[in-house]
Amino acid sequence: MADDMDQNRCLFNLQDLLDRTDGDKELACQLMQMYLEQVDQNLSEIEEAVAKKDAKRLQFVAHSLKGSSADLSAETVRSVAYQMERCGASGELSGAPALLGQLKETLNNTKGLISRHLKECGPSTEV
Repeated sequence: MADDMDQNRCLFNLQDLLDRTDGDKELACQLMQMYLEQVDQNLSEIEEAVAKKDAKRLQFVAHSLKGSSADLSAETVRSVAYQMERCGASGELSGAPALLGQLKETLNNTKGLISRHLKECGPSTEV
């Protein structure tokens, strides 16, 4: 049970986000909503960059996802996005497909966790 809680905290740490927003739950909810609205677009662009072997695009979009994930306290997504950013920067994309699979799974789990927290925010922010 403790391992699940630790894993969830790595996926998304609500307390850390609340600390970043000085306890402003409404702002935290808005940030969670904005993140959920943006990550699918980021993922689509990353998939396209990997498929086209576009290292520069991969680097750029992965960097963007890394930053928004760090801001939201979604550490596991941030970590995988960082690895993808490094692949793009180096131009060595042989590991990108495996990282893409890892990113999809991590994002799916993270989005589910964030969505559960959003339900506590009220009807105006539910997805």
